[in-house]
Formats: sequence, structure tokens, C-alpha cells
Amino acid sequence: MTAPLETRRLTFAYPGHTGGLRDVSVTVQAGRRTALLGPNGSGKSTLLLHLAGILPPAVGSLLLDGTPLGRDAHSLSRWREAVGLVFQNPDDQLFGPTVSADVAMGPRNLGLPSDLVQHATHEALACLHLLALAERPIHALSTGEKRRVALAGVLAMRPRILLLDEPTAGLDAATEANLLAALDARVGVGTAVVMATHDVALALEWADEVVVMTDGQVLLQGAAAALSPAVMAQARLHRTWTRRDPRVLSMENESS
Repeated sequence: MTAPLETRRLTFAYPGHTGGLRDVSVTVQAGRRTALLGPNGSGKSTLLLHLAGILPPAVGSLLLDGTPLGRDAHSLSRWREAVGLVFQNPDDQLFGPTVSADVAMGPRNLGLPSDLVQHATHEALACLHLLALAERPIHALSTGEKRRVALAGVLAMRPRILLLDEPTAGLDAATEANLLAALDARVGVGTAVVMATHDVALALEWADEVVVMTDGQVLLQGAAAALSPAVMAQARLHRTWTRRDPRVLSMENESS
């Protein structure tokens, strides 16, 4: 079966800079939780920008439902209706004067009638426990609240594929749990969710599968249980566990 979203031998370099992507082939499956795992500078954010159709590949291809990404307006519009990206810095994504106005911008830009815009906005705010903040000005929010509003804005557009760049960074445990529950609810209705993170314990607890990156290359794509100490060492991932998932304990025993 064709993967909803995939890259084939994707290569990209930033002009005048090191970094980028080298021969990256990954697949994103519907209804699956995928952790894009790697240290800072490994290429996670660059890959997400490609998956979202924002950066064009220098070499290789991007495919949505088996069709390569075109650069014409129709192709890009189709891509961005299907694929939603939540940036690492929420201030890069929030433009409305209030929480509800910002979340409503996405469905309104899709051309939905006003009643459906209102319904999608309410649903996204409720999903992330933001209804009490609906009329609060964006500038009055904490960083954690801004992260949830940015996610709500993307959820309101109901993409089939949801990409998130370090969404749990700086969140307290309760807020993180609420955010993960919201993502799990989307997975439950068939949405593919890809989360970039350098948190190994989170990846093991949450993900169905992992894509491990280092130096712009993919070391592993497979079941989360396949993430071995050897792969983590090669990817320069630190084992600073904060969770007690049985798989984490097993890996600690294996490496001791």
C-alpha cells in the first residue's frame, strides 16, 4: 500500500552552510505515531520543512499519496491542506490578536463556511483545553500556552498528516500529557503524526516507530523497540531517562 507521505533519496544543502539532508528516504504511515529522533543539528527540522512542502529538494523527491510534489500553486495548496506543520518556536506561527482568532485563521483560509470555521475552532480549542483562554490576547500567553495554541491552529485545519518540531520542549508534565493525549486522539481517527524530538524516553513511550537521524542521514527507521544502545551511541543521543517505560529499563540493563 502506498504511504501517504514519503521521501526518496532526498538531498538538500543550505547555501554556504554545512548541514542539510543526505540521501534521506522515509515513509509516513496513516494512523501511526512516528518519532523523528536525533540530536540538535541532525537534520530533523530540515526534514520536517521538506515534508511540509516548504523546502524543495535539491535531489530526490517528495510524494503525497504516490504523487510527486509540484511547485505550482495547485500542487502546493493540495499539499498544505493534507500536511500541517507546528514550528518549534510558536511565535513563528501565531498571528491573530486573540487565541480564538488565531486558531480560526487556518480553516477560514481553507475557504470553509463560517459555521464550519466556528465548529473547527471550538473543537480544536476544546481538544487542547484552551476554551478558557479563547479571548485572551496572544501576547499575554506563556510559552507553553502558545505551543498549545499553535497546535490548535493546525488541528483546526484537520490535516491528514501532522508534523511537530519539538512540541514538548519546556512543558510541564501535566501540559505535556494533555498535548500527547490530543495527538493520540488524532492518531485514533487515522491521522499520521510525526514528532521531532531529542528525548529518547519520550520517543520510546509514545511512538509506534522511530526515524533516527544524525548528520543529515537516517540511521534507522523501524519499530520503537528496535532502538538499540548501539544506534543511540552512533546518533550521539544521551540516555538521561526521565520516564520508567519497561523498554527503557530493558535498554538500561542491556547497556550496563
